[in-house]
Amino acid sequence: MDLAGTVLVTDTWNHRVQTFDANGGFIGAWGSAGAGDGQFWAPQGIATDREGYVYVGDTGNDRVQKFAPVTPVRIVPGATLAPTDTDGDGIFDDVNGNGRRDFADVVLYFNQMTWIAANEPDGLFDCNGYGRIDFADVV
Repeated sequence: MDLAGTVLVTDTWNHRVQTFDANGGFIGAWGSAGAGDGQFWAPQGIATDREGYVYVGDTGNDRVQKFAPVTPVRIVPGATLAPTDTDGDGIFDDVNGNGRRDFADVVLYFNQMTWIAANEPDGLFDCNGYGRIDFADVV
């Protein structure tokens, strides 16, 4: 548990750290599989010190990683409808003219953009409802 009362748990086989509030409610998760900074391979064991630094036993990489105090991830439940393409015909177009339909061409519109603007959080938020911040959450 960190200084703010957030419960930190190593999620060994998903190679990450999960955070929960004092009532067991899921707050978020961080880390991914790998050997880089902030990545883990089968982490086991976690501790905090008096200053709030977090130490994760990164078992598969034979190391202990030290992280700055955890700031809880604020999760805001999504209320937007499914995204659509720019002209609403169901086909994503070659907007940038490179001859391919690729990620650079995709422009998403939401029917309830006012909800997002009115509920914009201070930091990241989970708009897909899966309980983690990931690439699909970027609007």
